Amino acid sequence: MKMGSDPIYTLCGLLSIVPFLPLPFRQEQPAPKAAVQAHVQALREKLRRGPGPVRVVVFGDSLAAGWGPKDPKTESYVAVFGQALRARYPNCALEVIAAGGPGDASDVALIRVRNEVIKRRPDVVAIQFGGNDERLGRQPDELTDDLVKLVRTIRTALPNTLCLLATPPMNDAVPGSPFVRAVLFAAQSEGVPVADFDKALRRADRDFRGPFCWGSHPGAYSHLLMGRELLRAWDELTETPQALSVAIEGYSEMLGAGELPKLHVTLRNPGPADVAAELEYGPGLLVGRERSDLPPAAAAEVTEKIAVPELDRVRRTRTFRLWALARSVEAEASDLDAKWLAVAPVVVPDAAAGEETPERLTWHTFGADSLVKGDWSWQGDQDLGARFAVLLGPDDLTFIVEVADNDLDVADEGKPASDGDSVEVCLDLRPEAEQAKPVYSEDVVLLQVRPGVTRRERARWGTLDNLTPRLVGVKAESELRDDGYVVRLSIPRRSLARGNGEGLTGIGFDVHVNDSDFGMGRERQMVWAGTEDNYLNPCALAALAEPGEEAPVCRASLR
Repeated sequence: MKMGSDPIYTLCGLLSIVPFLPLPFRQEQPAPKAAVQAHVQALREKLRRGPGPVRVVVFGDSLAAGWGPKDPKTESYVAVFGQALRARYPNCALEVIAAGGPGDASDVALIRVRNEVIKRRPDVVAIQFGGNDERLGRQPDELTDDLVKLVRTIRTALPNTLCLLATPPMNDAVPGSPFVRAVLFAAQSEGVPVADFDKALRRADRDFRGPFCWGSHPGAYSHLLMGRELLRAWDELTETPQALSVAIEGYSEMLGAGELPKLHVTLRNPGPADVAAELEYGPGLLVGRERSDLPPAAAAEVTEKIAVPELDRVRRTRTFRLWALARSVEAEASDLDAKWLAVAPVVVPDAAAGEETPERLTWHTFGADSLVKGDWSWQGDQDLGARFAVLLGPDDLTFIVEVADNDLDVADEGKPASDGDSVEVCLDLRPEAEQAKPVYSEDVVLLQVRPGVTRRERARWGTLDNLTPRLVGVKAESELRDDGYVVRLSIPRRSLARGNGEGLTGIGFDVHVNDSDFGMGRERQMVWAGTEDNYLNPCALAALAEPGEEAPVCRASLR
């Protein structure tokens, strides 16, 4: 069986390849199907008629607590799930409670379950643990045992409460982690549906380094996928046919003067019956609403221009959350999609003409708003300030970065370059159709340059996570000055070539400057266009454009 194929997720496939869970309770029967169906019908009736309340508890770890997204109240998977669910049942007071315990494994959940779940007397419980079980060195069969005990404890205390499980998203390079399989075994044992978060993230665009790269938590994009997967599992639990799906079209394009970014939404009816649907969409506040009568397998489309103020004077990337919510109350159907519009500045490199003096270059200056770390201790431009220019020659693309820094402190070998004074250049070398996707692939690279600490010492460069080995022939130089240093990073143009013949225009980039004053690691960081999360999510990078062309005013990416 091929490890990356879908059958690894099927229970028969799991049973055939993993005999590692000899559980003493495996022969015990799950709750009678007739009783579960009666509870399901009672729940759906309660949701349809109202007034409620209907209470759903999402019981889990830091993911359930909303760690990762910048705005957990709207972007966590619990929030996404809750918003979509409330849309389809407007007559019922629906409470969706995030009962997340950061760092908790499933054995701790057995201690928390009485206060966090049973005392709340929910109608439905979604249980999501497993990632911390692996981190703490527990065994997969311990996770299965605990999950089965959790379901049985809840059912014993609350016989009318329905349960479902969720798999943890894992960093493993291939699917089928033992801890994912452990959740599937527990679900099979107890006859409950599974929201397979790990599978949902692998089926979509996924950071090839894993969802927990560098110790981070999955961001808003991954939480959206998990929220939609939880909604799918809810439909399975409540035996509700999927009658609606909504999708926002993603893109990345350069905009000229007078052009506006667009929002294109497609609403579909995948079911066998006619559906009267309502679509709401917008950036933040509601901007539009459409009603459609959709026959089976039909679709409706909406396209809107998004007014972005001062579009021709974008200095730093601005990001807006665009969403689309579809619902049909009669069909008990809803779906939610969201994407993030990044409006980014564009830089046209200066053409190399032999002798490049500072006066002949176009400089791009870091300002106080470029500080993404350590603004509380920043003493002004003499403490940390920078500007950069981009030069395009016949053979190389060169970044010239001048840094004002009154205390040069470069990280020792063996430590990340970003722990000390350094310059970073991030490049998104994917084709234009793939640009600004919120995940790293092998074609997104973060180059790091450590300046020499003496006038004779040469600069050293490397890449974060050993990305993009095709970048051969890169050269780094540095020059010490009384008030700081200068870095020149030259990249062969042949290394920038993309497979579909696209030129320089549209390549994403950003420049970072790291500062350490006391040998205690990075104290401050400046990022010219994007965010402190550029190393995790390249959606907010600026863009390059070829010299000689009419320069675009910005790049708009909806991802």
